[in-house]
Amino acid sequence: MNMTRFIIQSLILALVGFLVASFLPWYSLGPCFGLLAYGLNMRKAAFIKGFVSAGTLWLLWALVLDQSQPSTLPQRMSELLPLGGQVWLLYLLTALIGGLFGGFWTWAGAQLRRA
Repeated sequence: MNMTRFIIQSLILALVGFLVASFLPWYSLGPCFGLLAYGLNMRKAAFIKGFVSAGTLWLLWALVLDQSQPSTLPQRMSELLPLGGQVWLLYLLTALIGGLFGGFWTWAGAQLRRA
């Protein structure tokens, strides 16, 4: 796998995902990633590209929202979930969920191209 191609396609996914998420609901990222994977002809490591792009995007989005609008909600959610009150684990869980979401949609778009 060409590392330059991996980085460029991951950045394209993240940038287009950011633009889409700025104007549409969060679940619109899925079809967007699938269409991009289909259009960019992602063959190898499509799931990893989507996972890294969406996970990073969701993590940064959560951190920016928390910094711009401080709230006690992340702390309370980390206490409600079995995270031991660790807010950073909540952010990691957010990135994991976003990464899985983006990874599966990207993989699906790449598989559609192969069919």
